[in-house]
Amino acid sequence: MLVDFTVQNYRSIKEPVTLSAVGQRGAHSSSQGSKRKRVKSNHEIAPGYLVEGWDIELLPVLAIFGTNASGKSNVIQALDYLGLAEKV
Repeated sequence: MLVDFTVQNYRSIKEPVTLSAVGQRGAHSSSQGSKRKRVKSNHEIAPGYLVEGWDIELLPVLAIFGTNASGKSNVIQALDYLGLAEKV
């Protein structure tokens, strides 16, 4: 089970970048003046899994968002380097 993964100094990733499956508590909403729609809370997307003995919820789905050339593929390659990326 992957809870979180941090990579640093790999290809174009110089500073630490973390991919985390730990759900955040509480709903997030954007400011009233913003053009963006309200950001959905974790439970609106998919219910989390409670881990026995820990006070955290793990998300069943992870996604990586970013602009072109921001290092998304390099995060996946770092996971693959460690043998953690699933082949599709």
